[in-house]
Amino acid sequence: MKHLLSRWPNVIFSLLVIGFLGLIVSDHLTSQTLAGINSPARASGACAPCGAPCKSE
Repeated sequence: MKHLLSRWPNVIFSLLVIGFLGLIVSDHLTSQTLAGINSPARASGACAPCGAPCKSE
């Protein structure tokens, strides 16, 4: 029984590390900085979906 109880600190520490890394990854993936990467058409002066500038007529 003592052998089983001696593993609990390692299990708890491992779960805390995995949870902390999960929070870091989820925060990184949901940051507002990445929101502009997939929408270059929102750039100022861009007309085309690829973000190309408008031609003046």
